[in-house]
Amino acid sequence: NSQTYPKRSRLPEKVTSPMRGNYQWPWISNSGFNCKRQEAIQSLFELSILMNGNIENILRILAYPTDFNIQLVCFTIVVLSGLLIFKIAETGKIIKHAKLARNWPKLLLVSFFVPALFEEIIFRGLFFAPNRSLVDSAVWLLLSTSLFVAWHFLQSKTFHKQYNAVFTNRHFLVCAAILGVSCYLLLVISDSIWPPIIFHWLIVFVWQALYSGISIIPTKKD
Repeated sequence: NSQTYPKRSRLPEKVTSPMRGNYQWPWISNSGFNCKRQEAIQSLFELSILMNGNIENILRILAYPTDFNIQLVCFTIVVLSGLLIFKIAETGKIIKHAKLARNWPKLLLVSFFVPALFEEIIFRGLFFAPNRSLVDSAVWLLLSTSLFVAWHFLQSKTFHKQYNAVFTNRHFLVCAAILGVSCYLLLVISDSIWPPIIFHWLIVFVWQALYSGISIIPTKKD
């Protein structure tokens, strides 16, 4: 006895991609040919639409916010989050005030591109979409922040093993989580990637140039 699967309403026989135009799906029929294959094709199609949308979002959020009220809210988030991160780092003894590093111009330049620009585009830009519901935004915020924290832990176990003592420190990971949440909120409020990039940049630069950076905790190479 042959089993008949109903037509999946979420994937029409003819669909339109914002990047590539119309597509035909000849295997989508009432006969239900290879249902698992249909589901796989639908997943790939939805992923394509998601990535196309995210590329468009990244291009759109490159504009800097000019509204004063938005700038004021962003500034408040930066100050409060920065103070909270500082307090937790101080409690965990992962910061120690020192003289301004001699190589501070290099730190200022390098920290803008890596980690600030790189990580904000990856962990905030790719996870952002406008006009999401509150529940959807909370889910994406949680996913983005979790991956951001896990990324630092992963580095300590792979290509940055010399930073293991720092990147696995629980106070450092909590600070990373707060930074991740704050940067995502800045992106949602401002609809621009620049406030989170600037905040991330300042946090890393101040930590490295004025508070000893990763050298505060003894490191070891495995």
